[in-house]
Amino acid sequence: MKTLILFGLVGAGLYLAGVDFEALLGLDTAAVDTVLLTVGALFALAFIVRTVWTIAYIASGQYALDKRLDQWIR
Repeated sequence: MKTLILFGLVGAGLYLAGVDFEALLGLDTAAVDTVLLTVGALFALAFIVRTVWTIAYIASGQYALDKRLDQWIR
């Protein structure tokens, strides 16, 4: 996870610095945009599924949320 965050920060820094990888590597702009949009949509879908699963898991009573809250408060 740390490596993924590091690559994200490096990529954002290069983007802000004005490095154009599409032109540099001779990539098709439409194809790159399609890939980025697809990856973004998959991340959004994974976030939604994970959130729904977490809510369902907590609501099922299998996760001792009350005990954890009591431990954190003390």
